[in-house]
Amino acid sequence: MRSALQWSCWWILLLAMTYPAGALDPHRSLDQYGYQLWQTDSGLPQNTIHSILQTQDGYLWLGTEGGVVRFDGIRFVTFDVENTPQLKSNIVNDLFEDRAGALWISTSAGLVCYRAGEFTSYTTAGGLQSETVWFTGQDRAGRIWAFTANGPAFLNASRFHSIPGAQAAAPESRRAVAESDDGTLWLGSASGLFALHVAEGADPSLARHLLSGIRTEALAIDHAGNLWAGTRQGLERYSHGALEAIPIAGMHPEPEVTSLGLDSAGGLWAGTAAGLAQVKQGKAAAFAARSLDGRRIEGLFEDHQGALWI
Repeated sequence: MRSALQWSCWWILLLAMTYPAGALDPHRSLDQYGYQLWQTDSGLPQNTIHSILQTQDGYLWLGTEGGVVRFDGIRFVTFDVENTPQLKSNIVNDLFEDRAGALWISTSAGLVCYRAGEFTSYTTAGGLQSETVWFTGQDRAGRIWAFTANGPAFLNASRFHSIPGAQAAAPESRRAVAESDDGTLWLGSASGLFALHVAEGADPSLARHLLSGIRTEALAIDHAGNLWAGTRQGLERYSHGALEAIPIAGMHPEPEVTSLGLDSAGGLWAGTAAGLAQVKQGKAAAFAARSLDGRRIEGLFEDHQGALWI
């Protein structure tokens, strides 16, 4: 199964949206925005894009099913199994840059780190739980995490280490991971919601397992410290040690919640299988936008200008 993070598009589409999250125009169609299109005839090795990332040096990196691609705005440079022996698969699930500027490339056959112009590979021989790596991340203590098909592992002394009892804590996308101020790393997976204790100075450990058996697809922590979980059965809030189901007004029955996103004003947005919802003062309601009604929304993101990308 492919990573849920992917948006399997047939081109790279740069869409210039100018409306802030609070002022989305339901009467404006996508063809009214400017865009530029790149495909294989422009130099891409393959048209299915799983991940897009701009690194600190300004390059745009693309994770494709034909390898990882670096783009400077004019020319594409492809790194694949033919020219980069550290890559064991051309299927790139995710790209991540850590605070030190290293690029982590998650693939269907291991993990590769690109640092200072050199590639280093990590496999099960190096401690990974599975060769299938959905994505990577970095916690507040600076640890690098690899999230694989068989659970998470953290990097320590050039080797990855697993968490006892956490094999089922296998999120398939970055949107199913959240870290709270108290040193808890929350992971959503097909088996429910997991909490790992990851405070600095201690080895990470499994703290609790909630929503057992309920697929948890998205997590977000609001400005008050509450944890929100998007599940196959709807929206949940975890606050002060208790879980509460939050109904979405205007959506019946309760839809699958596939993505969650916070805006700069402190608002919470929920992408669902039936459109967009907004959470205000702890209550959720469908967001009235004719062009989004009934549409499945897989991802939400607010850019630096305050525009909401869906």
